[in-house]
Amino acid sequence: MSERLSRTKKLIGSEGVAKLTESSVLIVGLGGVGGCVFEMLVRAGIGKLTVVDSDEFEESNLNRQILCTQSTLGISKTSAALLRAKDISPDCEVTAKQVRYCAQTKQDVFDSKYDYVADCIDSVNDKLDLIVYCKEKNIPVISAMGSGNRINPSFAVTDIYATSGDGLAKVMRKRLRDVGIKSLDTVCDKGLAEKIDGVPGTVSYAPNLSGCVMAQKIITELLCKE
Repeated sequence: MSERLSRTKKLIGSEGVAKLTESSVLIVGLGGVGGCVFEMLVRAGIGKLTVVDSDEFEESNLNRQILCTQSTLGISKTSAALLRAKDISPDCEVTAKQVRYCAQTKQDVFDSKYDYVADCIDSVNDKLDLIVYCKEKNIPVISAMGSGNRINPSFAVTDIYATSGDGLAKVMRKRLRDVGIKSLDTVCDKGLAEKIDGVPGTVSYAPNLSGCVMAQKIITELLCKE
């Protein structure tokens, strides 16, 4: 075991580190939330990560997206993730898929077996398709709700039907109810968002707090896996 994970080993033991090393996680969306999830999972010692995103970094991402730096502006988010993982944990096996997740690309994305799926996408239709597929295939999935327009958030893992104060969660509750899905782990802030017209406002820590909460849930669930 490398010295890089020595502090992690003190907390979860050699068996715990081995469980994470043997785990495979899919992250769909590498923006503010997904980028942070990726970083936390790489640093925790997850052995295999597959990342899905079709976008490139632009200057407006610098205020909050952890994978966005001056050196990654203009390059794809998946390429930036590959570079980041190599700098942190060269042993981490990262598969990058530079596509937008949707019904048409689903089979390409799910060409491998995953122990957990992190849904960090914004599109309601694509989000619904991903969640429904995971539920049908019994793949553990956790879904990020909104992190924009929030200056003092308190994110927590909450079942979708217990969420409140989140516009995206409200839409997803109805859509999921319509297709018969009765539960879904989400990362959501129960407080009300600020009222801002147009493109949502964001502050550096909000999406990253959401991402850290999601990563914590994934890691602790993987550690409990038999």
